[in-house]
Amino acid sequence: MEKTKENNHHQLQALIAEKSIELERLKIQLNSLQRTEMEQNEIINKLTHVEYCYYLYFVYEHIFRRKQPQFFFARCFNSR
Repeated sequence: MEKTKENNHHQLQALIAEKSIELERLKIQLNSLQRTEMEQNEIINKLTHVEYCYYLYFVYEHIFRRKQPQFFFARCFNSR
């Protein structure tokens, strides 16, 4: 009876150790995925801003019939 309890105790200790290692691995993986998500969101935001600037220039050009891309894009991109 005592031997069975000791075996169960060792098995549970081994399982706890195994799960602790798995938890650490998953924490590292989560951290990596969160960094990747943040980097991708930054890229999306930059691309969205660029598309918006092109849209604004298109509207500006057609409303005012002026072509001043250097002036317009310099102001648009320096505003961030």
